[in-house]
Amino acid sequence: MSSLPALDVSVSSRRMSCILDGELALSRQGLLFAMRLAQEANVWLFRALWNALDNRHLYPAAAEPDAAGERGRREASELWESARLATDLGGLQFFFVGDARHESLLPREVGQDVVERFEALAGELDGLYRGGAAEDVDYDPVHECNRDTIALAAALIRHRPIVFGLGARPGIGQGRAPEPAICEFLRQCGIECHAVEPDRTLGAIRGYLQPIFARTGVAELLWGLANDGCALVVVQLITPHALIMPFETEINRRYGDEIAFPAEVTHWFRGASAYWWQYS
Repeated sequence: MSSLPALDVSVSSRRMSCILDGELALSRQGLLFAMRLAQEANVWLFRALWNALDNRHLYPAAAEPDAAGERGRREASELWESARLATDLGGLQFFFVGDARHESLLPREVGQDVVERFEALAGELDGLYRGGAAEDVDYDPVHECNRDTIALAAALIRHRPIVFGLGARPGIGQGRAPEPAICEFLRQCGIECHAVEPDRTLGAIRGYLQPIFARTGVAELLWGLANDGCALVVVQLITPHALIMPFETEINRRYGDEIAFPAEVTHWFRGASAYWWQYS
């Protein structure tokens, strides 16, 4: 009788890339939301989150001055700090872009150039921003969190990123939550931001997210957000020119000999647009 080799079967599927914006990450439900979602998705943390945590006394004053909001952000900051001290971020199954490649944690399917892509895109957003806050103060945690969130979403454009954020819960008789604060940042950078009306495409995306939320336990966290007067919103960024970024040209333009390159070569957000919709 012939012996058969052992059968080894493995099943893999592409995981969606998710980014929590500053409002959601620093909310009372932020850390638990991220940890549960990481069971079935690649959850990315933006670099400015750690600066916001280290300067958490500044973030509430900039974004949510009421006492309840300050208390909630303080509790969220303490949870993140405990998680950071208790274990490494890899153990929490989070991914992030650090100051260099060796300080970053990337999934296997994401190229090493994502660090350079993120840096270039964040720099362009600083140049595009017309709000004035970045120039008026030495450190604005709200601006930096918004900038890093959008830069990371653009850097991951090949991996279909979804940005999860918070909006104020709509009042009685209102069908939709007010737009998330990050939309104003996008407009200040010259990027159009549109609310999405319910249609088949939106229904398909919602239908894709619902079973993931149910399996991972994210669904019940939405009750906690609602209790805090918040609604979960989804922001999806489309940046066609950020798909291919020739870094040799950018490095030569910045640090090499004075060679004339067209200005639009480094305008990665040219023609970009964003769309948001309320999940709950």
